[in-house]
Amino acid sequence: FAWVTGWTSDVEGEGLKKALDEANLQVILRFPQAPVRSMAPMVMNNPWWAKPFELFSGMLGTPSAEEADPSLLVAVLVPLLFGYMFGDVGHGLILASIGFLLQKRWPVTRILIANGFSSIVFGFLFGSIFGVEHVIPALWVHPIEQPLLVMGIPLVAGVLILTTGLALNAFEAYWRDEFDEW
Repeated sequence: FAWVTGWTSDVEGEGLKKALDEANLQVILRFPQAPVRSMAPMVMNNPWWAKPFELFSGMLGTPSAEEADPSLLVAVLVPLLFGYMFGDVGHGLILASIGFLLQKRWPVTRILIANGFSSIVFGFLFGSIFGVEHVIPALWVHPIEQPLLVMGIPLVAGVLILTTGLALNAFEAYWRDEFDEW
């Protein structure tokens, strides 16, 4: 006999009961009220393109119901930052191809698809293919020719990202009625 306690997104318990019945397990299911002062984790319900990026959100623990799910923001920021850092048409094609080949077996490898496409875009902007910068023209700038510009943009972006994180934290404190303490 085992006693299992936890949270479920299956409010009525029908999906859980069906899965247990299909496994021919004899069970007693109870769905009592949550203990006072307990915080249920958030059920992340993101679009398909953001699901692989829930990995990053979950690294610090699943957000509670009173916290913001940063998965959508992370799904936009990670490829942008990766592409800017690793802008190369050839390497981006390889990463995206690997992601396409492995996505059915390991869905998290869809991150490689997004990052690969971002690399391709920035590769064209930087004029880089397999590390060679004189084969295709740069649509924006060659990083080696204008390093201060290329390094300044991530600095500004970092400030914006950190400010966004602080703003989300402020909203979470407000939702918990702890804004005064924040």
